[in-house]
Amino acid sequence: SKRGGIGFVGGIDSYSFDIILDVYNLVAGHWTELKRWNVKRFAKSTRTKNAAEAFTALVDYAKATDDSGLLSACEVAKKYGDDIPLLIKRIRKKAIINRKYAYVTLTTTHKAKGLEWDHVKLGDDFPDLFNLPEEVMERNRDALAEEIHIQYVAMTRAKKYLYLNKTLTKHVTNVVESDHQDEATLSVQMAEEALSLE
Repeated sequence: SKRGGIGFVGGIDSYSFDIILDVYNLVAGHWTELKRWNVKRFAKSTRTKNAAEAFTALVDYAKATDDSGLLSACEVAKKYGDDIPLLIKRIRKKAIINRKYAYVTLTTTHKAKGLEWDHVKLGDDFPDLFNLPEEVMERNRDALAEEIHIQYVAMTRAKKYLYLNKTLTKHVTNVVESDHQDEATLSVQMAEEALSLE
């Protein structure tokens, strides 16, 4: 059977495309098209006079409330700007319901638990856990342990090939170059580092 399209674990509607579109509409000043209350409230605020101020207030809110999904939507809207509506339309057009016929499957780590694929490519949206100051690591041990677990789950979804993201590739390359360690030693070291943070 011919493969094509994009599969989404949990279906395309379980992803944040509507939030991204709302953030775009806020930035573009299309305030009558806003749907989500947590974005719409910034267009109606008496403190915001224009779209740029509304966007800044939304980003500040996302940071203050630690809303990573909303913050990611803000970053995507800022990066892709006026291309957002067309990109979302194209993605929706390529989305297919039956993932077994998909050319590529997109997922979050949480939705991927218990699933496996021959090839897995990690996205660049994982936080860099290797360059955190010691005081940040000490203060946030539980959150750090959870993030390590999330990255572990993501990496272990690969049955044959795992393509690391930029951050992990850079870290592994630096360790190998600086210590000239073989793969087995590197794996043991990384596992020990992860366990010591739990």
